[in-house]
Amino acid sequence: MAARRRQSVTPEVALARRVAEKRDRTDLGGGRTDLVCARYFEVITGIAHSVMPYSSADAQDAVSITFERLLREWARAKAYRAPVAVVVHTVARWESRGVSIKRYRQHESTVSVDRIAEFPAPDAFRELEAIDWMESIFAHLPARDRQVMEMRYLDEMPPAHIAEYLGIKANAVHQAQARAVRALRLIESA
Repeated sequence: MAARRRQSVTPEVALARRVAEKRDRTDLGGGRTDLVCARYFEVITGIAHSVMPYSSADAQDAVSITFERLLREWARAKAYRAPVAVVVHTVARWESRGVSIKRYRQHESTVSVDRIAEFPAPDAFRELEAIDWMESIFAHLPARDRQVMEMRYLDEMPPAHIAEYLGIKANAVHQAQARAVRALRLIESA
């Protein structure tokens, strides 16, 4: 894996970053968190909307949760070694991803229950039998491959969502799926 190359920073940009960091630290030390929040409002909103472009309401929830967490941390006077801007960006990404995953799970669970309720009784029973059968087959797989297969076929998540949830590349999801299918074919043929 190739290492990422850092872009060179001009002296003017480095000075601007130091000045902004000093201003942020001074404001936080003086208890003026409202100024720091106002300074980073557009940044946090942009991060939330980039993580959840499909739902503006969820993005606004993520913005609120991010500010609540930052304000709690700043009220405790927690000292970070990282610059304030880095902390704000990191917390915004964490909270936005957390809201996104939580909403996705809620949506998936309600969709699954609704789908089973729509089937007539024998079809619902057959679907539950199929789920039990898949779970028993997937139990023979290695942990990561089993997790990918369960998310793909039981939770019906697309590979891109699986990759984001597990924090891996989409290609790794496809490879795990291919390995699992090969292993399942060997199990069936034995």
